[in-house]
Amino acid sequence: EKLKISNIHLCTTVKKVTGNTCAEIISHMVIMDAKSQLKSTHLSIQEISNSLNFANTSFFGKYFKQHTGTSPSRYKRKG
Repeated sequence: EKLKISNIHLCTTVKKVTGNTCAEIISHMVIMDAKSQLKSTHLSIQEISNSLNFANTSFFGKYFKQHTGTSPSRYKRKG
């Protein structure tokens, strides 16, 4: 709205420039943030899930595993 362009135009432009969709970029950023918090904080997985606005810890775990191939708890343990 502030850019005075439609969502479709923005997403089309982002895809042309980066080669990735808006959803892919957002997913990448969420996973990077999750990984950073899992490695560098003493927050619980539930607290990290909440900080990233996931509906619940279970969904966060499935989302994380889908994108990384490992569970958040395993990733945190490997630290």
